[in-house]
Amino acid sequence: MTTPTPLHDEHTAEQTSYTQETRKLEWRDRSAWVGGLVLIVLGGIFLLRNVTGFPLFNNWWALFLFIPIVTIAERAYRSYREKGYLDAEARGGLTGALIPTAIGLIFLFNLNFSVLWPVLLILAGVAALVNAGAFTRER
Repeated sequence: MTTPTPLHDEHTAEQTSYTQETRKLEWRDRSAWVGGLVLIVLGGIFLLRNVTGFPLFNNWWALFLFIPIVTIAERAYRSYREKGYLDAEARGGLTGALIPTAIGLIFLFNLNFSVLWPVLLILAGVAALVNAGAFTRER
């Protein structure tokens, strides 16, 4: 004759399964949270500018370039945190965000693009070295 499993053990197994599923959902929805927070910050910046009249940036539209950049960087960071080292996914995300970040900063601060375009070449070279694994050690 089999003995019935105590209710407490079944509840613990269900709770463990629920906790694991919740963690998976947390990681999946984190990029949505990051995007939402970026939009809230941008809205706050624009509201501050409209209410106070304080001139924040002349090229405020360049702030929208940073929405996908933050999402890409967050995914790269998540990959790094999960694996403990910079794998190809994390390196690709970080280097993929370098050039758009530079372009966004040039436009945002109204810098002279004709003077600073060599920075993009330098960043492309850094990205090539990082993606080749020159600065990381695969495990």
